[in-house]
Amino acid sequence: MDQNEIMGTAASRWVAFQNQHDEQDGGGTVIAYRGTASSADADVPPVKWFTRTTPFAVASQSPAFDQEILLPNHGVLRLNHRFVFAAGIRDSEQVMRLAEDLAL
Repeated sequence: MDQNEIMGTAASRWVAFQNQHDEQDGGGTVIAYRGTASSADADVPPVKWFTRTTPFAVASQSPAFDQEILLPNHGVLRLNHRFVFAAGIRDSEQVMRLAEDLAL
């Protein structure tokens, strides 16, 4: 999937991106898990993705992507997300295995 396919959706439990840094330090892989948002004090919509590739890559979980969350005074919003940062560039199978092994 590309950023336009997942932007504003809850389509994927996780997204990953990777890039070569330089010849000395190599590259890196980032996996972001969509996770959950919940509250006993307010209605909370499903977490959706905010993604972009320019001017730099962003993959962020957004519980209020296109809907407001109206918390009362002293209300609590619980967010459960995870990021994995791994040294090196991995092939698709390795990324999928790592993402499943470290899933929420």
